[in-house]
Amino acid sequence: MKKLRSGLQRNLEINAGSTADIAFLLLIFFLVTTTIFSEKGIVVKLPSWESAAAPAAQNPVFNIRLNGGNELFVQDRRIFSNELKKSVEDFIAPSANGLIKPKKAIILIQTDRKSKYSAYLNIYNEIKAAYNQVWNRLALEKYGLTYDKLPELKQRQIRSDMPQIIQEKEPTDFAFSE
Repeated sequence: MKKLRSGLQRNLEINAGSTADIAFLLLIFFLVTTTIFSEKGIVVKLPSWESAAAPAAQNPVFNIRLNGGNELFVQDRRIFSNELKKSVEDFIAPSANGLIKPKKAIILIQTDRKSKYSAYLNIYNEIKAAYNQVWNRLALEKYGLTYDKLPELKQRQIRSDMPQIIQEKEPTDFAFSE
């Protein structure tokens, strides 16, 4: 402590008693106000437990398999990934003769444990692109607008007319040869 001329002593220390309280308040403030982004992944609506066991026999099933060498097989026939979108479109689109009912069409994906995740994502993106193309075509036929320009209620109507049903089987160890 330093003695002043007038004989009074002055305390030159800083009172740090409330500094910890302020630090905790700031910490709580930043924890509450900060948004933490987490990767969401692929949003998939899981089927109900009863229908998860196996697709019904009367429903048309479009089998897609990806083996350990990242080779793509559709209905046990090898195709290239650039052909997948067109194949899915042909399968899910309403046919003129009415043989395939779109509400019952199921896309079934099975991968090998050794296949690459990027190849799986490519398959999933091609399926989504095919559904978007068919939904767009239906929107143009019904409403004269593209699917993304429709109001939410009409988009829901199109999706209920042509629901996206994608099921995934447990990854296995398999190999296909032509």
